[in-house]
Amino acid sequence: MVTEPLGDRLKNSIRVPYAVSDIQTPTNYYRPLTDGRLMWGGRILTWQPGAARLARGLRRDMVSFYPDLADARVEVAWGGLMGFHRHRLPVIGRLANGVWCAAGFGGLGLALTTMAGWLIAAGIAEADDRWRMFTQYGLPFAGGMFGRGPAQFVYWRDAALGWRRRIGR
Repeated sequence: MVTEPLGDRLKNSIRVPYAVSDIQTPTNYYRPLTDGRLMWGGRILTWQPGAARLARGLRRDMVSFYPDLADARVEVAWGGLMGFHRHRLPVIGRLANGVWCAAGFGGLGLALTTMAGWLIAAGIAEADDRWRMFTQYGLPFAGGMFGRGPAQFVYWRDAALGWRRRIGR
C-alpha cells in the first residue's frame, strides 16, 4: 500500500531514507518515498483479497509500528503472488544449457534477487559455479492447485507462534 503524502509526520516517525524489513511473521517491509508518502507491504494470503481489505490490514500493521501515523490515509493498495518453496529457500541455477532460473524469494526479493543476478551472471560470463550452492535444495513440488491450503496453514501457524514468542508465552 501507499499512503497519502505525510510531510513532516513521516520524517518525524521514520528517520531513515531506505527500505526497512523485520523478521516477524507476518513480515513487514516499508520505505519512505521521495514524495513524502510511505510504501508499506507485508502479510501473505494464498488468495487475492480485495484492495480495501488488504489496505485495512496493512494500515493496522503500520499503525502498530508507528502510532503517530494513525490518521494517515491509504491512497492505493494492491496484492500479488509471492513465490515460496516448501524448503523456504530460493531456487537459483541452471535448468538446462542456456536456461537459468531464479525464483522463490519469499518476500525477500530486494536483497536475494540481486545476489541471484550476480551468481547467474558470474556463472554465465565467468564459468563461476557458486550458484551450485543452491542446487542441493532442489525445486520441490508444492502440491499444485492443492498446495495453497497447506501453505496458508503453515503461514498462519508461523504467525501464531511468532505472536506467542513476542508476548512471552
